[in-house]
Amino acid sequence: MQRFKGQTVVISGAARGQGRSHALGFAAEGANVVGFDICGPVESSPITLASAGDLAETAEEVRALGAGALFTKADVRDGAQVAQVFEQARDRFGRIDVVVANAGIIGHFAPTWEIDDAVYREVVDIDLIGAWRVLKYGVTAMIEGGVPGAVIVTGSGASIKGLANLSPYVAAKHGLVGMVRTAARELGPHGIRVNLIAPGNVNTDLIINPFVYGVYFPDAESPTREDFEALASSQNPMRQPYVEPEDVTRTVLHLASDDAKYVTGTVIPIDGGQGIP
Repeated sequence: MQRFKGQTVVISGAARGQGRSHALGFAAEGANVVGFDICGPVESSPITLASAGDLAETAEEVRALGAGALFTKADVRDGAQVAQVFEQARDRFGRIDVVVANAGIIGHFAPTWEIDDAVYREVVDIDLIGAWRVLKYGVTAMIEGGVPGAVIVTGSGASIKGLANLSPYVAAKHGLVGMVRTAARELGPHGIRVNLIAPGNVNTDLIINPFVYGVYFPDAESPTREDFEALASSQNPMRQPYVEPEDVTRTVLHLASDDAKYVTGTVIPIDGGQGIP
């Protein structure tokens, strides 16, 4: 049984990683998938972001599953671009049922008081305000179309605890919790549910890279993936260095489905217990 047959899902940050996994998960369950990504560099990201080729590859994989697909380049910092994505989605598929606000960056690694103003603003603009823009235009389309639906926002372990030297990222991810809880109260009468997932480390390019290894070992000259995995495994009760994108996708699909029809305003960690107080 395909839980989302005939429905349409819009996913930001869909070119690779968690976004690609979510796109394929919804496609396999019968949904039309609309995905967008910036497909280019962001000054405040020390990690190379997804490319237009990555987005095209995701679109090809979605179509190979027999799903309707619309993939385009758009920047969550630009409200007009985000609004256009949702307009194109409605023109193509007629309705919006699920929105996954997934796009985000980490930002530079430095003490709070040493971070440049422009970097702080850009990380917050992408990770917090960008998610708000996706939610804003998504739920507007749902309300106008009279479609009850679901919004899933990608938070982080940084949504529920502090992380040294990543202040703008942590501030933005904490802010998402307040946004989700408020929106859930506001949108309940429209039949729209809003939830936040809080993955810990996920086996994607956003985590598996030399920059993040350096975050874990700030005093080491050239820490390796093996060093990272050993330390990360020691930091959660299940002794896993990371979860796979598909592990996160299963929770996203559940939250978007009728199986979770009364679940709203929640924060769900997917981290092997790393965030347990």
